[in-house]
Amino acid sequence: MLKRTLLVLGLMAGALAAQSTTGLITGLISDSTGAVVPNADVRARNVNTGFMAATVSSSTGNYVIPNLAVGLYELAVEVPGFKTAVRQGLNLKSNDNMRVDVTLEVGQTAERIEVTAEPPPLKTESTEVSTTMERKLVGDLPLRMEGVGGGMRNAFSLMMMLPQVKSGNGEGAWDDLQVGGGQQHDWQVAVDGLSVEMGWRNHVGYMNRLTPPVDAIEEFRIDTAAFKAEDSRASGGNITIVTKSGTNALHGTLFDYYQSQRLDANTWINNKFGRPKSIYHRHDFGATVGGPVFVPKVYDGRNKSYFYFSYEGYRYPVTSGVTELTIPTQKMVQGDFSEWLLPNGNLIPVFDPVTTRPAAGGGFVRDAFPNNVIPRSRLSPLSNAIAKYFPAPNRPGVLRNYVNTAPGPRKRTENAFLTKFDQSFGQKNRLSFTWTKNGYSGNWKRSADKGSHLLDTAGPV
Repeated sequence: MLKRTLLVLGLMAGALAAQSTTGLITGLISDSTGAVVPNADVRARNVNTGFMAATVSSSTGNYVIPNLAVGLYELAVEVPGFKTAVRQGLNLKSNDNMRVDVTLEVGQTAERIEVTAEPPPLKTESTEVSTTMERKLVGDLPLRMEGVGGGMRNAFSLMMMLPQVKSGNGEGAWDDLQVGGGQQHDWQVAVDGLSVEMGWRNHVGYMNRLTPPVDAIEEFRIDTAAFKAEDSRASGGNITIVTKSGTNALHGTLFDYYQSQRLDANTWINNKFGRPKSIYHRHDFGATVGGPVFVPKVYDGRNKSYFYFSYEGYRYPVTSGVTELTIPTQKMVQGDFSEWLLPNGNLIPVFDPVTTRPAAGGGFVRDAFPNNVIPRSRLSPLSNAIAKYFPAPNRPGVLRNYVNTAPGPRKRTENAFLTKFDQSFGQKNRLSFTWTKNGYSGNWKRSADKGSHLLDTAGPV
């Protein structure tokens, strides 16, 4: 059984979190002649939540609206004697410094000029190199169904879709990722501003237990160059995960992904040994719901109080199929490698390390053990203790000499929860509370054969 819980409490108006998950909008207010416009009222409104943040342009016409939560914004600029300018479709991401310059036209304030377009993607206010995966892409990407946290359906599977992310060490290890040309494990992850590093190393197998379910992710971002000072300890990349929040409208989802042997063909190796299909049923199911906090006749939380809840469950009862393995023969366990041959029949020699000596032409040479047999007295007591747990081969030869049927039933159970509350206190202060829990348990029974627990597999083959 393995369970992990994460609690995040963020005060959005200050820089109390370890890593920022908010953004800012900045720019210059000018008129049609190019002259700057001071004392302009600038308001940024979150389209989904109705949250409003406001500021006034400086004497040089510049404005900055900081600490804005991730989301879609509308920017409005009002100055007496000018038409109200409105910019829509401003998609603000975490850690973004979005520049939106506004040119005002002479007229009445009641007149509006609306521009529906996103600002150009070129960043001019910051130097970091980043890639952001937004809500729609997070939700649309197909992921393998192998569990909530321990399998492939987790936030880190999304990393493989982003530039400058390399899988493993070239040996097929999917969970030892390299980011931005850095070393393995030398990257950091923050969920809603809180680091989820485990203190030993950044390994997906550990940190995915402290990340939210995929369906609860609003945005997934990787910074790979020109880090801010607070993030400079990572050489590879900084990964920022922002969870979803409720909005002024009530929204929810239900899902269930199902797999079964009834829908699959038998495996090649089962057919080879005349075995039936392994029996398994995979269910990955869950629900999400978010909206304003609303108590009829008591409290209406629209534009100020929001909640979001996500649950994902995974159930995987299974019986294993046939596994064909190569294990040491009983002679090898006792030090006798006289039957260890190449396909052409030549012996694969085992050399005696105590015979190491300089070679005449440089380097070193060793003598092979006579008859390729290591004396019993030379075998390590530790290796002898380990060797006792190897079962005897049940097929001839030294390759693919053990067939493991592992008939015992097994069941994996996983549950992942996320609860989030957001509260606005006017235009300058906001409070966010996030609680997430991810863990698994199950009765992974093994075959009663001695040593077969070393050879069993985690799923149908």
